[in-house]
Amino acid sequence: MVNASSGDSEKYRLAYQVFLDRILNYLGAYLLKLFGSSATGSAPELHGLVFSGGIGERSSQLRADVGNYLKWLKCEVDEERNQEGPKPDVDGGVKEVTKTESGVRMFVCLTDEEIQTANMALNALRKSKLID
Repeated sequence: MVNASSGDSEKYRLAYQVFLDRILNYLGAYLLKLFGSSATGSAPELHGLVFSGGIGERSSQLRADVGNYLKWLKCEVDEERNQEGPKPDVDGGVKEVTKTESGVRMFVCLTDEEIQTANMALNALRKSKLID
């Protein structure tokens, strides 16, 4: 538990702002490459953003903040959906957290990196004929 009077909350707030800034820098560079080039000859589109992993899955605030910065792309986060997040037994682990009319769709995708890594290792071992 963080004691607000201890000054810790200011450190956490600063750490969050730095983290958000890094995400936005990455996203901004991606969007510049996507929308800044006409080399493909067709109009580029941002179909959606996927949040996964510990922070992406659990931080509705982070998703709301990123969505807020994407309002220029007509991104509209649905507060209720965003707060709920996905449920593996109901949504199959993937849930859209933007409104139906949103210009950019945002999703939360539950992940299990340990299981995925184990499955990839198992497949590699089977292909190499080290195990049946």
